[in-house]
Amino acid sequence: MSGVLRTRREPVVERRAIEGYAAKSLTLSKLPVPPAANNLFFNASGGGRARSTRYRAWRAAAGWQARLQTPCRVRGPVSISIIVEEGASRGDLDNLAKAPIDLLCELQLIDGDHREVIREVHLHWGGVEGLQIEVRSAP
Repeated sequence: MSGVLRTRREPVVERRAIEGYAAKSLTLSKLPVPPAANNLFFNASGGGRARSTRYRAWRAAAGWQARLQTPCRVRGPVSISIIVEEGASRGDLDNLAKAPIDLLCELQLIDGDHREVIREVHLHWGGVEGLQIEVRSAP
């Protein structure tokens, strides 16, 4: 065996884009609680609306937390359940839905936020840490 150089075979890692995988459901846990809808945008001096500093910071933090959980995309019509930690926000529950739904769209985990895609939304306070989003395929 002298003179024969043996090399160790490296494992083959298959790489695919997240968009290639589709699931029937996904759950994102322990996301930060978003600002209420009243605090997401402000009137820009040149006219129009712009994202607030708090909203931009939340989107960055929640986006990274969601990516760490390596979620799969749910295609087609969906049902979304948003659970907010009891006492984590003074905002009205209905004002806490817009930011998480926009985050799902930004991360391309759902096909959009129009009525053909989002068929129902359930909001409730619960015993979770921060914010939990559950997305399921809708019939």
